Amino acid sequence: MLRQYSREELMSFNRPAPPSIPQSRFIRLRLSGLCLFRPTKRPRKRRHRTDQKQHQPSRTAKLCLLNARSIVNKIEALNELFVLDARPDILAITETWLTPTNGDHELAACCPSGFSSVHQPRASRRGGGVAVIFKSTISVRRHSHPTFNSFELIDCSLSLRPIAIPLLVVYRPPPSSHSVFRDEFSSLLEQIALTNEKLLIVGDFNLSIRDKPDDAAQRLLDSTEAFGLSQLVTSATHEGGSILDLVFTRSSDDLARGTSVLGFVSDHRPVLVSLSCRSPRFPSIPISFRRLRDIDPEAFVHDIERLNLITDPSDALDSLVAQYNDGLRSLIDKHAPVVTKNVVLRPSAPWITEATRQTNRAKRRAERTWL
Repeated sequence: MLRQYSREELMSFNRPAPPSIPQSRFIRLRLSGLCLFRPTKRPRKRRHRTDQKQHQPSRTAKLCLLNARSIVNKIEALNELFVLDARPDILAITETWLTPTNGDHELAACCPSGFSSVHQPRASRRGGGVAVIFKSTISVRRHSHPTFNSFELIDCSLSLRPIAIPLLVVYRPPPSSHSVFRDEFSSLLEQIALTNEKLLIVGDFNLSIRDKPDDAAQRLLDSTEAFGLSQLVTSATHEGGSILDLVFTRSSDDLARGTSVLGFVSDHRPVLVSLSCRSPRFPSIPISFRRLRDIDPEAFVHDIERLNLITDPSDALDSLVAQYNDGLRSLIDKHAPVVTKNVVLRPSAPWITEATRQTNRAKRRAERTWL
């Protein structure tokens, strides 16, 4: 038998609401650890990745430090550095020997495909100069400093998602005074010491720190250690057996995973720094093209024979030209339509073959044996 309830009967089954308490008393209960409600969490949707992406290891970002002693006559060596040896995401260069008048053009000629650059040339005399070549997908912002008498500097922030790295590239010419350099470099460290971002200082300091550092080199290490910076390069970077190219970073930042030195490009060996962040992707650009090789010749000829230009040509010259242009354009669009796709810009060296790669490996083995 089906029983029917009235609205009043149904409402009587409902439990009475608990009596409300004043808001001030409720706040005191919450502060004392009572009346706490655990928040709920909505589950996240898992992204299904293909097996190829799931098992593909991510490459760590790399920075390379090089004293080039003029980059103008080392374009091929720099290309090999980007394609074969180091494949860095960032290249910090000292002694570019670029000038304020033509430096931008000459540096752009040295940049491989997919890379951009910034530089600070020496204004007064020949030589010197510092530069940074970086992947175009890295956002770079330059910072200005007063001119220093004892060293050259370029200061820029690199955005390697999800972190931003202030990068300082330093070149100290050998004739500069040790005492002036110590005072000016300490002043620079005081300016940047307050930043909470990860910090990376690289460059050619022309102070040998191998085995037993001299007084000037030891004072440099003491001053950088006072600011929480550690020097990472442990192998000789100069043909004379000295460590002149240095890399400083904070130990607490855990920014660099290690350093290594490569084969000679000038009288200096490049220093490769592995960073504790993922390598940024190469930039890509959209290109449009037609697959003309896929055209069926028989079908193409068949459609040409049925154009108005063939079956009903116009007597007026302008109309005849229009029939020619419009007819062939529509025919090309039908048989080979325009296709657009993104192409990744990356360094290329078409002259490098498997034989040159084998020779390069043998060269590196011989260098390691000699050193």
